[in-house]
Amino acid sequence: MSQDSVLTDSCRVLVVDDEPALRESMRIFLRTAFEVSTAASVDEAMGLLRDEPAPRVIILDMNMPVKDGLQGLREIKPAFPGIPVLILSGYVDDETLKNAQELGAAGFMRKPFDLIELLNTIKDFAVRSKTQMTDRQAKVASAISH
Repeated sequence: MSQDSVLTDSCRVLVVDDEPALRESMRIFLRTAFEVSTAASVDEAMGLLRDEPAPRVIILDMNMPVKDGLQGLREIKPAFPGIPVLILSGYVDDETLKNAQELGAAGFMRKPFDLIELLNTIKDFAVRSKTQMTDRQAKVASAISH
C-alpha cells in the first residue's frame, strides 16, 4: 500500500497552536494534502475531537497559555490513544521532551521548521495511523467471526 493511496481517503489533520499567524500558515500549506482543522487551545482541540471526525494526526504546540502541550497530551492521549501527536516548539528542555514522550507524543519538531519536512512527517504518521486502524479492524472482524 503506497503512502499516497493511504492518504487519499480524507486524511484529516488537527493543528493546535495559540499563534494565529502560524496556525493559519500551517492550515493553508497543509490543506494542499490534507483536510485541516485548527484550534487555538487544548480546550478548543478537545471540543473538535469530540464533535468532528477524528483526525489521523494532531500537531500540538508545546508552549501555549492556560494549558501547554504536556497538559494537552494528558487530555488527548487517554481519550484518543490511536492518534499520533506531533509536538512543535521553539524551545524545549530535555526533561520536558522526555515527559512528552512518556505521555505518548509520537514525535517532536523544533520551530522554525521546514514545511516539507513537516508535510513528510505528517504523511508518515498518517500512514502508520491508518495501518494501525486497519490492523485493529481486522482483529475485531476475526474475533467476531470466531
